Amino acid sequence: MAVLATDETRAFLDSMRERYLHQHVAEPEYDAVVYRARFLPDPEVLHLIVQMCGRRRSITSSEPPVPESLDARKEIAAILTPMRWPDTTPVARLGALLPGWDTLHVTTLMHAVIPDYPIWGPEESDALDALGLLCPYQDDPNHAEEPYRILNDAVKHLREAARYHQVPESHHYLTRVVQAALLDLALEEAGS
Repeated sequence: MAVLATDETRAFLDSMRERYLHQHVAEPEYDAVVYRARFLPDPEVLHLIVQMCGRRRSITSSEPPVPESLDARKEIAAILTPMRWPDTTPVARLGALLPGWDTLHVTTLMHAVIPDYPIWGPEESDALDALGLLCPYQDDPNHAEEPYRILNDAVKHLREAARYHQVPESHHYLTRVVQAALLDLALEEAGS
């Protein structure tokens, strides 16, 4: 992705740690949402996603309805559970099941299940445009699969281009994953 090999991109990568710390503080719901939607998203998690999106929203819209029925949530889980990054087809499939949810809300739900999926709102499109990559925001998730793939590829490229000193938190998350897996193995061994 040569278009992102620019001075602007290098400056962005150098400022990424500070930007992350600033933005992470601005999203108190984030830790409460990530990973909790994996198997059967409960209404509380879906409401938190709506709140989180509403707080960062640059365009005006009403809050979308949150599916409360167990059957509706099972349909959503049937898409989320087998979902594998970087497949972008779940954007449209979830959009069809979540009337009133725009791409920002749908991709936030996807991110809550698999954090490799980037959250996509107008702000991310504006930022990529500033870095030299045109990726216009598509508000309707039913038509967002291909543009979301472009965003997904750009974020993947930026992750690969980031050096350790720019994102020291990456080892923290990796440590959390390894530690949790070790604990799970230990509990499994103790039970057998």
